[in-house]
Amino acid sequence: MLPVDLTDTLALHAPRRSPTSLMQLAILGRAIGLQPGQRVVDFGCGYGEALVLWASCFGVSGLGLDSNPDFFARAQALATAHGMQHLVRILHADASTYDCGSERFDLTACIGASGLWGGFGPALRAMRPILTPAGRAVIGEPYYTTSEVPPGLLDYEGPFHTEQELFELANTAGFDVGYVARSSQAEWDAYAANWTADIQRLGALNDPTEQLRLRQGLRRQQRIYNEYRQQFQRFALYALYPV
Repeated sequence: MLPVDLTDTLALHAPRRSPTSLMQLAILGRAIGLQPGQRVVDFGCGYGEALVLWASCFGVSGLGLDSNPDFFARAQALATAHGMQHLVRILHADASTYDCGSERFDLTACIGASGLWGGFGPALRAMRPILTPAGRAVIGEPYYTTSEVPPGLLDYEGPFHTEQELFELANTAGFDVGYVARSSQAEWDAYAANWTADIQRLGALNDPTEQLRLRQGLRRQQRIYNEYRQQFQRFALYALYPV
């Protein structure tokens, strides 16, 4: 059960990087056996929701890395607001080049940020060496629901994998897939089809040329979503265990 105040506050900071829900993160944490004293590192931690939630619910300590100054500031504020600053440390750093030195972690996480290393496979190869012998990796990744991806979606989104391809890449990187938490259609819609912030930005602009550019971009997003993304693309969290 999530603490009510944590759920309410985190809901105000819904992650834009992925459609993962807080409940999915909590259930995943329980499924992989997070417990007090364990160490977690979250690469591309965004607003810090996963770290703060896992620290609050399971007593783990963690390190969050993000190079976005706004995300960094919000993650720090979130940890402080929930009294988790003694367990959660946030660094303003490039996660893809951060040197963990000899430090090893019970869980390495990368949720919606594998692009830091150039994709799913490279992200796993980067995270495995810093795991403890009994450690796990959690990676959140979009995937295509078919190998026959419509060209319009492929041009817009780029070369994501099918879910079976993700499993095969995980196996190649030396992991077994132990748990999968797929985002529901409603969660995917809330993430991929929420254009309120874009419309608010449009309303604040005084430059007609910039307004036109942003509105054209918004309508292209909506067309891609309606024609392709809601049918051919999904997102899931994968808990991976080193072989």
